[in-house]
Amino acid sequence: MWEWEMRGRPSPAEPKPEQVTTYTSNREVQLAAAVRRWGQPVGVEQARGEWSQLVGAAEGRDDAKPTATLLTCGDGQQLAWAVLVPLAELYEPQTWLQVVPVSKARAELGDHVRAVQSGSPRILERHHRAVAALMCADRVITAAPGEYLDVEELIRAGATVTLTHDPGTPHSNDPAFPDPGEPEFVLARATDPTGGLIGEGTGDTVADAFANLRRKSTEPPVQYSTESPPF
Repeated sequence: MWEWEMRGRPSPAEPKPEQVTTYTSNREVQLAAAVRRWGQPVGVEQARGEWSQLVGAAEGRDDAKPTATLLTCGDGQQLAWAVLVPLAELYEPQTWLQVVPVSKARAELGDHVRAVQSGSPRILERHHRAVAALMCADRVITAAPGEYLDVEELIRAGATVTLTHDPGTPHSNDPAFPDPGEPEFVLARATDPTGGLIGEGTGDTVADAFANLRRKSTEPPVQYSTESPPF
């Protein structure tokens, strides 16, 4: 068995020469990249006033297509941004993430935007059921759940792709203990910088494993229990 790992670092947007020297300019470049991807941002004060509609859009209420919204908080060096997304954008298990009621998230929206920009996503729940999530706008994978992943795009985004070769097991012709054996295969596994699983793919060769690398399927919304644990 052998294992091979490719680890990437996020590729910064191409800044203008004069923008390289200041922290604020670099953040402006990063925000511009987020705007190109997610659309014009909504400030937290405006988002609080439209919170029900924005969460409903991410949830895909009334059978509409789920829609993400870029949110910003603060300005200058204190500027932070995050994206309100459908649960389908998550690739971490929902049970691993912090859960915040929708109403509480509205009241503390600025704090959550700043927290998720450099930390883990937040699950938003209503009536003890997950309905949407807040995530860092820079780390969301573009491929939809179940779709093929582009290895080069993953590496450029800072993901790690690990290749593992499994030699399988030989077959046995022993009539007392017949065993068809297991064929050898290569596993490609993509993880984000926090170690969260993005997707996997297998094949007879490295090329096949890369070609079959898919983002993992979406989990159904978690239903959170209202009962206290028995301890």
